[in-house]
Formats: sequence, structure tokens, C-alpha cells
Amino acid sequence: MKKIFILMSAPQMYGFLSGHPQRLKKIGYQAVFVSSASGQLTQQAEVEGATRRVLPIEREISPWKDLITFFRLCWLIGSEKPAAILSMGPKANFLGNTAAWVMGVPLRISLYVGIRQETMSGWRCWLVDTCDRIAFASSTAVIAISRSLRQALIQRGLVRPHEIEVTGNGTTNGIPAENFPFNVQAITEAQVLQHKLSIPCDAPVLGFVGRLTEDKGLIDLLKVYQIVRKKFPQLRLILVGPDEIRTKSAREALQEFKSDSQVHIVGSVGDVRPYIHLFWVHIFPTYREGFGNATAEAAALAVPTVGYKVTGVLDSVDSGKTGFLSDIYDYRALAQAVIVYLTDAGLRARHGLAARQRTLELFHPEVTWNGYLRSLGEKYEQNFIPKIEPLSLEIFLEREKILRGLTHAELNHLFQEIK
Repeated sequence: MKKIFILMSAPQMYGFLSGHPQRLKKIGYQAVFVSSASGQLTQQAEVEGATRRVLPIEREISPWKDLITFFRLCWLIGSEKPAAILSMGPKANFLGNTAAWVMGVPLRISLYVGIRQETMSGWRCWLVDTCDRIAFASSTAVIAISRSLRQALIQRGLVRPHEIEVTGNGTTNGIPAENFPFNVQAITEAQVLQHKLSIPCDAPVLGFVGRLTEDKGLIDLLKVYQIVRKKFPQLRLILVGPDEIRTKSAREALQEFKSDSQVHIVGSVGDVRPYIHLFWVHIFPTYREGFGNATAEAAALAVPTVGYKVTGVLDSVDSGKTGFLSDIYDYRALAQAVIVYLTDAGLRARHGLAARQRTLELFHPEVTWNGYLRSLGEKYEQNFIPKIEPLSLEIFLEREKILRGLTHAELNHLFQEIK
């Protein structure tokens, strides 16, 4: 069986490619994960039938360490002779594809998951742009995980239109309907969590899922929360994600959140779905994204998103139909959109239901997987059309009753609005 190296800038990126080893095996490839040390990734590789190779990769610019990694990667390629390499992340794309080109690997695929330099300036921005150009020139295929990301890469002059494709309609792995069940059990699990967090069922809840960093809009999120809370004193905010703050201003914003008893900072969690079920609105004021995975997950559970018109989020949110997007940095517009959603249960429900249907159809895993098959030169079903049954209004209204505290009269009114 042919080998395919899957090279990642950071081990935690594997979540974007869960399930790929089994799919690759069906077309004759043995997946080999290559990244920095991670017990969790090693365990996941065993579960999915993949091979694991440890190779230290620095996420930040580190010329000496990067050079050592390059030669180690060349040695690893020479000893294992993979037929293909799929690299993900800026550093992995640069080191992986240049090393694979030097060592004569036939298929060299760059999976582009975001433009880090969108929030950079000066020589660092120039350096990352240059590395990207070299990585793309060394690749036999370049894949963007969203249409807006593809367009942004072309506009920056990093790649030409005919040289880059998109994974179906976007995402790295698709959004499987079976991973986002909407049933009594899921609602009950969310209700248990609601009690654990001591959140009254009639208290409006905003939620954020993602890394706690300035690039993800943490400071803007604080401003939005402060504005909305003046209108809704019972407002709760749930922050789900790891603390990766590196700036003083973002650290100060997080300290303000920590000092507020109505803000729940839960860190990284194994399962975000019960938390998302609690959200009335998902707020995602990120400044840059490859594809809005968090917004897609919220959408899959019928929760609308409020965010900025930035790369990646433009694909996962259909503004005015499944959520609301404002111009970047316009946090007041975000706050106003949140207030509208919290005030209008009918609008919130219609947009949430539309978000689920759109997401599960547009980003179906088979549609996404076809993008990888094209890059590997394999056959794929060109006219695949997923069929997703609309969410039952009965179960949706059950969630609104149990987790949002709607009365019988309010449920009847809501039913008439969304019927």
C-alpha cells in the first residue's frame, strides 16, 4: 500500500482531518501522521489505523530550528519513500512541500487553512508571504478550505486562479449530520450542563467557541457583551476554548471576563455540543479565519452566528439568512444584531433552522472529500447531491421550551412564526 504523509504544523490540527485515514485506505493509501510530539495524536492514529512519526515543528518563525526540521524531514522522506504528502498549516506547507520537492515525492498537496499574515505587518508579513509562494510553487496541488480563502490568496498574489481548488464547498472535513444529533438525549445533556453552570433557563445566553486570542476578536467580544448586558441584565456568556493570549490588551479583556460572575470560562472541552445547545446566539468576532468551523458547528445545532465579514466566515454564514455579519471592527453593529436576535425569538429560530439545513447540505463530508480525490488524481462522484431531512419542529420547540424557558403560549406563537 502506498504511503501518504500528513504533515501538520501543530498536532491539534488533526481534528480537522478526523476520518481521513479510513477514506485514504479505501483508495490504496496508508496514512502517516507527521508532527510534533502529542500523546493524544498518537492515540488517535492507533484508533484510525494510521502510522505515527514524531517531528518537532515550531509554529513561530525560528530559522535554525526550521532548518533542522527541514533536513530531518528530508531524511524521513528518503527512508520511507511516501507516494504523496499532504501538508496543513503555513510552516508545514513550506517545509513539507519544499522537502518533498527536493526528495522527488510525486504528489505534493498544500492544504491551506488560513492566512495568518492578514493580521501581520512589516517584515514578518513579507516573510510569510514569501514562504507561501515557495510552498505553492513546490506543490502539485493547492487546496483552500473555503471559497473566500481561495479568493484572498489569489488577491494577495500568492497563487494563480488555475492553481488552486476548494475542498468541495469548503471545510477540511465536512460537517457530518450524524455528529450533530438534535434529539431528546442531546437536549437532556445540555439541560444537565445548564444546571451545573447555574444558568436560569430564561436567562439569554451568548456563546463563543474558539481560541481565546486577540485575533479571534476577544476585545471586541468584551465590548459587545458590555453593550448587550445593559439591555439584558440577566445575560450570560460562555467562552469555550483554550487560553492562547499573547498581548497585554487581550489579557486585560480576559481578566474583565473572569471578574464577571455571569461569564463562564470553561476552557477546552472534549464535546462542545452541549454548550452550543445552550447558546441563544453564537458570537464570533474573529479578524481572520480559513473556514468558520465554530460557526458551522453552531449552525449544525440550529444556532445563528453574529460575526464579521472576514475570510472563511463569509462561507459559513449567509448573512441575513443564517446569521448576521458586519464590517470588521464594527462591534456596535454586532451588539445591535445580538439584541435583535435576543428580542425576536421567531427570527432567531428561522435563521437557526435555515443555518442547520444549509450547513449539513452544503458542507456534507462526501462533497468535501471529492476535493481531496481530485487532488490525488482519483475518481470521484461529480454530481453528488446530499439529502438532508429538515429538522423536526417538534424537537426544535422542545429545546426552546426546556433550555430557553418558553411558555406554552410563547411556543404556540413561535410555531406559527416558523411553520
